[in-house]
Amino acid sequence: QCEVQAASLKLYKNRISEEGVLAMCEFIRANRRAGAVHEMHLSHNDIDDDSALELLRTLMEQRPRYPPRRFQESQQDGGARQTLAPVPVWVRLNQNRIQDPSGALRAMEAEGITFCAARNAHSCGPGKCSRPECPLVHLYLFADQAQRRQDWDRDRDRDRVCRRDRDGDRDRDGDRSAAGELGRPEEEDEDEEDEDHEAK
Repeated sequence: QCEVQAASLKLYKNRISEEGVLAMCEFIRANRRAGAVHEMHLSHNDIDDDSALELLRTLMEQRPRYPPRRFQESQQDGGARQTLAPVPVWVRLNQNRIQDPSGALRAMEAEGITFCAARNAHSCGPGKCSRPECPLVHLYLFADQAQRRQDWDRDRDRDRVCRRDRDGDRDRDGDRSAAGELGRPEEEDEDEEDEDHEAK
């Protein structure tokens, strides 16, 4: 049986749902002799609460392979030295279909799944963590889920409809404004994701 080394899985914006997550879980279990996955970029998909928990359970089941050990630079005896140290798996699950992020985090804690929210970008990142005891995963922007974007989009669309109706009423009354005659510029869509943090 062939085993594949995949240190970083960049699968954001791929419409991944429960079936895709279960396939990733099987991949992690089947590659026991290969190196551990260090980063999982899964934002902007269709992953729900149960699927997210199953993925993290799978990582926890694979201890002591997880959290993975990575080379870290440290200062010893007046010089720099590379040493192996555990580092949390960098997991991006923001902008998915997780309905209750706080409840999911409580469920993780109840099951002993340790995590860091990586709020301090200077101390936490794909290859480092500020906590003295290494957690299993970094959950960067976990609370930022798709429902918030949907609410924002719904409000924006409602405002556009109101403006269009208001402009239509003025046109019917024969009272066109200069802005109406020239046309309105298209609103720019909000950026879907800042990948700069992922590249660091």
